[in-house]
Amino acid sequence: MSHIAGIGSDKLGAGRSTRRALLLVVVLIVAIAATGCLAKSGSYAPIDWAAEMHYSQSYRAQEPPRLSSPLGAVPFKFASDTRELTREPAIGPGGYSALTNPVTRTAATSAAGAELFRVNCSMCHGTEGLGDGRVSAFLLAYGSAPAANVTGAGTVSRTDGEIFELIVQGGATSTLLGMPAFQNLLSPSDRWLLVDYIRELQGN
Repeated sequence: MSHIAGIGSDKLGAGRSTRRALLLVVVLIVAIAATGCLAKSGSYAPIDWAAEMHYSQSYRAQEPPRLSSPLGAVPFKFASDTRELTREPAIGPGGYSALTNPVTRTAATSAAGAELFRVNCSMCHGTEGLGDGRVSAFLLAYGSAPAANVTGAGTVSRTDGEIFELIVQGGATSTLLGMPAFQNLLSPSDRWLLVDYIRELQGN
């Protein structure tokens, strides 16, 4: 009888272990399924099972589909399209100083340059280019160099091409904050309009 009772207790213990394992599996499945319900529409799930899918050619809610160019397509520009879509030619060190400003100053170019300066430069250099913009105070507070006075001798003595180079490449260094590079933010014609407007602020 004791032998039979022993066998019964072993079977009873094995049955309990099996039930516990099944219960653990069910709890894990429910927990994993619940994480999928927590993600809102258009956002990522709390547990990211497939991060690579975020970089696919998909689109989210309220976003139009992204149309990729057909394989082997060749870019074409209509004559009526005046946007500057071509890649700029590379200019080596020292090559900027010899560049000349192609802008012929008119009331329209002056107004366009003033607006470009207001939107892109005045927060640091100030509305009159004196380096007294609001951001310049923050640069000083964080131990960086203040924004330059573009009407000062340091800028007046530069050629138009050298001022253009500063706009293209920016003025940041490895240790100090500085002016960002505007090469990918402004077209070449807009940069030349800024150069001409800076000369206007200098009284030239």
